[in-house]
Amino acid sequence: MKDIEPLVSVCCITYNHEDYIRDAIEGFLIQKTSFPIEIIIHDDASTDNTAQIIKEYEDKYPDLFVTILQSENQWSKGGGSIYARFVYPRARGKYIALCEGDDYWTDPLKLQKQVDFLEDNSDYGLVHTGYKTSSGNEILNKKFNITGFYLEDFLTGKRTIGTLTMLFRRYLYESTPKLYKLKQFKVGDLPLRIELANISKIGYINECTAMYRILEESASHDKRIEKEIDFQKETLFIRLFYIKYYQLHYLRKESFKTFYSVVLKKAYYKHNINIANIYFRKLCKLGFPNIKSIIFYFGTKYQFFNKLFLYLESRKNQ
Repeated sequence: MKDIEPLVSVCCITYNHEDYIRDAIEGFLIQKTSFPIEIIIHDDASTDNTAQIIKEYEDKYPDLFVTILQSENQWSKGGGSIYARFVYPRARGKYIALCEGDDYWTDPLKLQKQVDFLEDNSDYGLVHTGYKTSSGNEILNKKFNITGFYLEDFLTGKRTIGTLTMLFRRYLYESTPKLYKLKQFKVGDLPLRIELANISKIGYINECTAMYRILEESASHDKRIEKEIDFQKETLFIRLFYIKYYQLHYLRKESFKTFYSVVLKKAYYKHNINIANIYFRKLCKLGFPNIKSIIFYFGTKYQFFNKLFLYLESRKNQ
């Protein structure tokens, strides 16, 4: 019943995800919990059948779903995070869990495990898990920042976490300054993670609980390397903004190094020698590049380095 206070608000944003949204919703519905949840889905005026599919589920489970179906696309109007403007204000749960409409959860005990963790660890404000990608990778690491302090890792870009696996305390979100709302950043989840990491510890459960879809065209992936670089520039801009705000200026160099290294990796996968040349030179100006960056750079030119990288990746996954 909607008059029962949920412990967890599952928040989902979607746009033109008719091929994927059922998987996302079914991933919410398979959750086995000892507590009530609510499912809040925001559709940003999809031009396909996404909204109709969401309405179908809402009609079937009227006490479980809260739907926000826009008649006009809000993201194109600007104004910053869709979550912050439209979804979080509707959340009633003690905890908020995130999953976008093209991803989905695979572990029916995901929410239970994460809530149990935060209930048992009051000094932690957010908990995330491992996940799989549609390309066949498993993002797992039992040593994932065991201290719980992620701020510097987020600001330098050395560590990222899967948004689709996040669960965090709503009151902590409400206590953040929400600078990302004022700046209207284009990458909404990174500023949220940074602000939460600044005021609390972050926990990690070393289990795969979700599937992250890598689509040909999305905010972070595109056939055109220029668009992918633009996305990486936005994440760099966000990191530099918070580095300045928190007066952690010694992290600037590492943040730029991460940016150049990521672009090199993308140039490697897209076989773009010109981009590789530009960003390898930039990286070298900041110091001697790490082995992976060197392999990525020369891998755009020489087949031997490409084979070396594939060998190292196969060894890592054994």
